[in-house]
Amino acid sequence: MLLPSFLLAFYLISYCGTSSAHPTLSAKQLAEEEPKDVALRTQLHLHQKRMDRFYEIIGTAETNQARTQKEANQARTQKEGTLESLMERTASPSTAELVQVNADNIRNMLKSNQQAASGSQAAAANNNPPQPHNGA
Repeated sequence: MLLPSFLLAFYLISYCGTSSAHPTLSAKQLAEEEPKDVALRTQLHLHQKRMDRFYEIIGTAETNQARTQKEANQARTQKEGTLESLMERTASPSTAELVQVNADNIRNMLKSNQQAASGSQAAAANNNPPQPHNGA
């Protein structure tokens, strides 16, 4: 007597759709669907849930990484100061100063080349008098 009432209760519960193995289909819809379709739909649903969890984890990780990077930048700024103060402390010569130094170096090089050329011409004139050219 207990067994038939139990089976009747189970049948009514499953027929009404309160108990379903599938996340989106009722028991009645499951009975009408092909088993292969139900399996594919279940796999798709599980895959979508996994992907949602994956994207949630990735988003959390990216947020944490950005937060960590921001904290590291703030700590470095507090330790070293701002970019402007860092540039002032490690200031290199300005462009105008570099141009002036290069111009001075070029002038000195030209003077030394001219002196060397005039010196070699004078030395050549003193050591070797001009020879008459034979037009042969």
